[in-house]
Amino acid sequence: MSVTWMILSAAVLTGFLGGVHCAGMCGGIVTALAGQSATNARPWLMHLAYNGGRIASYTAAGAGAGAIGSLGLMLDRWLPVQIVLYVVANLLLIALGLYLAGVGGPITRLEQVGSGLWRRIKPLTRRFLPADSPPKAMALGLL
Repeated sequence: MSVTWMILSAAVLTGFLGGVHCAGMCGGIVTALAGQSATNARPWLMHLAYNGGRIASYTAAGAGAGAIGSLGLMLDRWLPVQIVLYVVANLLLIALGLYLAGVGGPITRLEQVGSGLWRRIKPLTRRFLPADSPPKAMALGLL
């Protein structure tokens, strides 16, 4: 099996497994949105707006991470630093797997950093609830 097929297979598998994350994390929000849009003549528009906002924020975050990551390609002299960062990233993946298996550790502290960011974003979401119009649904998806 060539490297290209291995990378493609890993990407497809990650996408399928990511669907479980999406159902767990976004499922409740979409269900609530569906309940609110029951009186709306076009509930599909609400879902389209919410998911459009969600996809836009994921795209922006991915573009930012990709831009930062591409800076490493311009720094050939920094190869030892890149190798160390590669090892750290893989150790974080292992730690995340252990965390998901019920073994705490450093990921718990890293999660606290994320919860601090969420505490700043969460009050903004209240401004768009109830999401009874497509612009409100899109803003909620962005957040």
